[in-house]
Amino acid sequence: TTLIDEIELNILEMYFNEYTTIKGERKSQEIVRSALMRLNHWHIEELISKYKSLTVKIRNPKAYIQTMIYNIAFENDLSVTNAVQHDMNSFN
Repeated sequence: TTLIDEIELNILEMYFNEYTTIKGERKSQEIVRSALMRLNHWHIEELISKYKSLTVKIRNPKAYIQTMIYNIAFENDLSVTNAVQHDMNSFN
């Protein structure tokens, strides 16, 4: 299977599971679904890019990908905030 297939399968599993474990913490279906609903093409492209740039061997790819999916849902806001902050600092 391709990385895209793996991401899709994990998103579906996360969406339908009662809970998903992220970094050892159980997240309820409601919280996970809320994060998944934020995802757009930018998130998926960023996730693929980050995964392909990994230089370490992942012992549990499924758990790692699920954590990446969950975390990436919140990174767009951070990225935009940082870009705006950077632009504002450029004017000072």
